[in-house]
Amino acid sequence: MKKLLIAFLFVLFLSGCEFFEEEADNQLAAPEDLRYIDQYIVFDAVEYADRYRIQINDEIIMTTYTAYAFSEPGEYVIIVEALGEGYEPSEPSEMSLYIPHDLTSPTNLMLIDGILSYDEVPGAYRYEIDFDYRGQMFTTDTIVDVSMYTLLYGSYLKIKVRAYFNVGTSNYSETLVMIDGKPIVKNLIFNYSQTSSSDMIIFKEEDNFSVRSVYNENILELVSSENYLTGSEFVMKASYFDSLEIGTYYYTLETHRGYVQLVININDDNLPYLINASDVYVDFKNDLTFDFDLMGGEIVSLTAKDLTSNDYTINGSKATIDLDYLKTIFNEYDRTVLIVRYELKIDHETVIGYIKLTDNT
Repeated sequence: MKKLLIAFLFVLFLSGCEFFEEEADNQLAAPEDLRYIDQYIVFDAVEYADRYRIQINDEIIMTTYTAYAFSEPGEYVIIVEALGEGYEPSEPSEMSLYIPHDLTSPTNLMLIDGILSYDEVPGAYRYEIDFDYRGQMFTTDTIVDVSMYTLLYGSYLKIKVRAYFNVGTSNYSETLVMIDGKPIVKNLIFNYSQTSSSDMIIFKEEDNFSVRSVYNENILELVSSENYLTGSEFVMKASYFDSLEIGTYYYTLETHRGYVQLVININDDNLPYLINASDVYVDFKNDLTFDFDLMGGEIVSLTAKDLTSNDYTINGSKATIDLDYLKTIFNEYDRTVLIVRYELKIDHETVIGYIKLTDNT
C-alpha cells in the first residue's frame, strides 16, 4: 500500500511538471533588441505574436508593427510586451530614452562654385544632403564638394540638409533651389497698397542675407540703390512702389548666399491688408510673425484650430503665433495644413482674410 502511494505521488509530480512546462511553453518570448533609431522605437519581431503593447511612461500604445514613430523631446521609460491569440503575454522588455529638446536643423546653407556649406550642428554625428529625386549624400563635413550634382543637374536641382543624432534626426533645413545653375535660396511674396506710405521690410537681421543687387525682371533692369536700404534690415522704399503702376512685379535679388526671388503685388486698396503672402511654408524653427499694413486700423483677432489668446501675440501691426502651438497642432493632430483666419478693423470697416500654413518638413 505504501508503495502504491509513493507511485501515485510520483505520477502526480510528473503531471504537475508537464503542466508547468506547458504553461511556460505557452508564453511568448520577450521582444529583443529594443532600441531607438532615427526617431523610431524599434524591436525584433516575436514568433506567434500578432500585436505589441508599447508603454511610454504612462501612455499605452497597441500596434501590430515592430517600429513606432516617436520624437517628442523628454525622458522616457519604454516597455514593450508581445501579445498573441492563444498565448500568454511575454515578459516585458525595457529601455530608458532621452530625446534632447532641440534636434537642430542645419542653417545658413550656401552654394558657391559647387561647394555647399552650412553651420555645424552641436551633437550631430553626420549629415544627410538630399538632392530631391537625384539621390542623397552622407557626410561628417559641413563644407562639401557637390559639384558633380550641380554640373549634372544644374539646370534644376533642389538641395536640403538634415542632421543625424544618436537619438534621431532633425527636420530638413531650408531648401536651396538651383535654376539655370543659380542657387535660389528663398521665394518671397509681398502685397503693397499705393494708398500706404510704409516702407517694406523684406529681410530682417536674423535672416542673415547681404543684398548685392536688385534686378527688376519686368523691365530687365537693375533697381537703383536709392530705392532700397541695406544694413541690419533690407528695406524697399514706399516712394519706389508708389512710382509703379498697379500690377505684379518680379525681382531677383543677388545675396551672398544665392538668389532670392521676390514677387510684389501692388494694388490701390485703402483697407488694412496682409503684407506677407497668404501661403506660408512652416519649418518649425521660430515663432511665425505676420505683418499687416493697418492704415490706422487694428488687428482684432486670429482664429485657428485650438488657437487661444495664449498662443499668439499682437504688437501693433504684427501678429505672432507661438512656435510651441505650431509644433503641437501639426504633430499631435498629424496634419500638414492649417488655415488661420485674421480679422482687421478700421473705423466701421472689417476685413476678413485667411492664411494657409503648410508643413515644410
